[in-house]
Amino acid sequence: MARPGTTEEEAIEQIDIGGVALLRAAAKNFEHVAVLTHPSQYAEYRVAIESGDVPSALRRKYAIAAYERTAEYDVAISHYLAAAGEILPSELPGALALTLPLAKRLRYGTNPQERAAFYLDRRERLPEQLHGKALSYNNLLDLDATLRLLSRAPLGAEFGSDRERFIRAAVVKHTVPCGVAQRSRVGLAVREALEADPVSAFGGIVAADAPIDAAAAQALGRYFLEIVAAPDFDSDALDVLKKKKNLRIMRFGKSLPDELAHELRLRSALGGVLAENDDPDAPAEEWRVVSRRQPSSQQWHDLAFAWDVVRHVKSNGIVIVNGGTTRGICAGQTNRVSAVQIASQRAGDHAKGAACASDGFFPFADGLEAAVAGGCAAIIAPGGSVRDDEVVSAADRLDVALVFSSYRYFLH
Repeated sequence: MARPGTTEEEAIEQIDIGGVALLRAAAKNFEHVAVLTHPSQYAEYRVAIESGDVPSALRRKYAIAAYERTAEYDVAISHYLAAAGEILPSELPGALALTLPLAKRLRYGTNPQERAAFYLDRRERLPEQLHGKALSYNNLLDLDATLRLLSRAPLGAEFGSDRERFIRAAVVKHTVPCGVAQRSRVGLAVREALEADPVSAFGGIVAADAPIDAAAAQALGRYFLEIVAAPDFDSDALDVLKKKKNLRIMRFGKSLPDELAHELRLRSALGGVLAENDDPDAPAEEWRVVSRRQPSSQQWHDLAFAWDVVRHVKSNGIVIVNGGTTRGICAGQTNRVSAVQIASQRAGDHAKGAACASDGFFPFADGLEAAVAGGCAAIIAPGGSVRDDEVVSAADRLDVALVFSSYRYFLH
């Protein structure tokens, strides 16, 4: 099925029946049978059988591997049939089959005292590494978070199409965005994203949704970074970036960010798994100006950009944008007022006249007042608080534009 040009009829004809049945039967009978399902097992088995004994524990290990192998095979078939038929279930599955082959073992997990591995059912999705050290557990998490920021999935509001006009660059540290910029040229986007918060960018991960050119590489070369990722790299850019021996240079498929945005999202909890995805039947998101002051044209663009970024910021999340660049980002605060104050402090003078996005509603007027005190002149947040009227009155009293969204974007 991986061969280009294979028809569905040809693929279905190749679905194995007897081999799978034999593997399962042998695995069931592991007390008397050693079932080998991969050449990597041969050397170990040869040592055991030449010693005159294949221990029960080893036969059990091979049986487990056989059942894993046949499970992977069945899942691969079901995924192929669903993709070939363009079946997109409107409801989450009644049973969740998680059978992912091992892609690579990692040196350690989040910390050196922890073990870790990476499992992936589509190896072609994994970005190609062109240079640098091996990817770590934390690198993979951060790379995923960075690529999601590049998605061009529509906002559902009237200014979502604005995204198509720009090249975007994003900087992430510990899965939290610390600088995102949209510009007409990749070099400008990369430089602006890095300079949005140069202290946080140190040791971060940078990705852009356009090929990295020499100008972008020069901007990147001034920072210590873990990863630089892009759809491609000019030869001059690679020459510059490869001077950093340990820098991981990753080339990803241009459609990958959007694929990540639409996939089923999984989290472990209480020994089980939580799953979610976007509801295709949900009504379109709506924005409405609830203040007397209307946003200016530039403020509308910055509000849309801030709203697109804040959904990737852990709750409570605040994003301040001015001129198509994030100027202050605060994530993970339990106090929304503190989140606004920290984001405003990071934005500094750039907060004057800026747009501010909050991932959740303002339960009191103090959050909006903090944004205005920091310099923001246009604010977007979900509606739905019992004190919405109080927040709207504060916006009118302070003469700032306030937009309510029909959706919130918590990220836990």
